[in-house]
Amino acid sequence: MQAERTALAWNRTGLAVLANALLALRSGWSSRDMSITILALALLVVSDAAIFYGAWRCRELLSGQDKIP
Repeated sequence: MQAERTALAWNRTGLAVLANALLALRSGWSSRDMSITILALALLVVSDAAIFYGAWRCRELLSGQDKIP
């Protein structure tokens, strides 16, 4: 059960970072501040990685091929 909660936590974390990245991107574009825009793009990459890892982990758990005890 703990493995499923951890996989779901990756998805929730990724979605939270995604929301903040979109807010930062909007702020960077409206203020025309390049440093905020670059930070927002970096956060988008991190959020995508967390969401994809969570989805991959959930699929691994559901397929029964989980090798982690």
